[in-house]
Amino acid sequence: MIEKKFKVHEVMLEVGKFPIAKTTDFLKDSIELMDNYRLGIICVVDKNNKLSGILTDGDLRRNLSNVQKPLASYFLDYTTKYIKKDATTIYENDSLNHAIEIMETKEIWDLPVLNDNNELTGLLHLHKAIKKILTNNIH
Repeated sequence: MIEKKFKVHEVMLEVGKFPIAKTTDFLKDSIELMDNYRLGIICVVDKNNKLSGILTDGDLRRNLSNVQKPLASYFLDYTTKYIKKDATTIYENDSLNHAIEIMETKEIWDLPVLNDNNELTGLLHLHKAIKKILTNNIH
């Protein structure tokens, strides 16, 4: 069996196909956007499209149990207050195999994808990566 060596950019979800919030967005708006895409993650970028961090549905559940203020007030916080700022990322020209190894090691489903200028250009979702590999290795 010959396995094609895919690059991340060949498989990633492109901008517009996954949720992206700005650093100035309210948490409520980011949660609604995340829900619209049904991925369980939102990437948060600054005005230059540089990744500031990510927020997952798991992060929200953990944060919600620690919030000591009214829920309405929680939703009006800026999203950046709750993001993971040191998110694991990958570059668009890295190999898909390398990306999957990172996902396995870190036990994560999604990787924000950056270009050489460290701008957010996509999101690699594990299901899409597996599907690409499987459909191209079936004889």
